[in-house]
Amino acid sequence: MLVGLFDFHALQLSPLALPIMLAGTRIGEAAFHRGSDALHRRVSMVGLGIIAMVSAFKGIDELFGLGAG
Repeated sequence: MLVGLFDFHALQLSPLALPIMLAGTRIGEAAFHRGSDALHRRVSMVGLGIIAMVSAFKGIDELFGLGAG
């Protein structure tokens, strides 16, 4: 069922990424408690907008084969 989901390279990099993810979580938590609800909503909407645009561009690129590769 999980065959092929993870490769050896990904498993090697996971322990290296964990401290970075935990540090980002701590920084984000501190920033969230210092900011207002309105600021949190704005930052969240900007982040979601960027994710949506990148996903759309990637989808269009894959659909029409516009990429160099």
